[in-house]
Amino acid sequence: SGDAVDAPALRRAASKEAVAEPPLKRAKSAEAVEAAPAAAAKGPARGAMLAKAKAKGKAKALPARGMVIKAAAGKGKAKGKAKAKAVAASSFAAVAAKAKAKAKATGASPPGSGTWYFMSDLRKMKAGADDAKAWTKYSPKMNKQLEMAYSKRFSQYTMKMGDKTYIVKFRSMMQFRADDKTLQRPVKRE
Repeated sequence: SGDAVDAPALRRAASKEAVAEPPLKRAKSAEAVEAAPAAAAKGPARGAMLAKAKAKGKAKALPARGMVIKAAAGKGKAKGKAKAKAVAASSFAAVAAKAKAKAKATGASPPGSGTWYFMSDLRKMKAGADDAKAWTKYSPKMNKQLEMAYSKRFSQYTMKMGDKTYIVKFRSMMQFRADDKTLQRPVKRE
């Protein structure tokens, strides 16, 4: 017998778990997904509980589809929360601007050969830019990193000294602590 019969391909039988689970649903269309946040904004959905219930220690329900999930306060940084912006205090900014202008007037070093200083004695704010004793050189390693970033025209450079992280902003010539932007000091390049 030369006639071959095409038999259907063999398939493995579904497991007991697969048979017990409901079948998968189709995904919503793009229009339905766009309309979902507007519909969810009308009120709590999918058993969402109010903040009062959470404060009482009751279980938190899942948010409605399409809603943004916010991190709970006190459990790390929230992604949606804006970070504190580093703004130089006017007295520090004046000293930094004066030091920057002085370096520009005397002919600043060519890119790659500058020496970086930070104002170590903040008590000398009045004489600051002119008093050499108020300024301390960065370590050679930090100096090299700052000079590299400055010569590549970075707007700022983040560096780690010990267990602290610092941000040096080149436009304002200020150094800020990453964890507390109020801790700041002028920097200069000669």
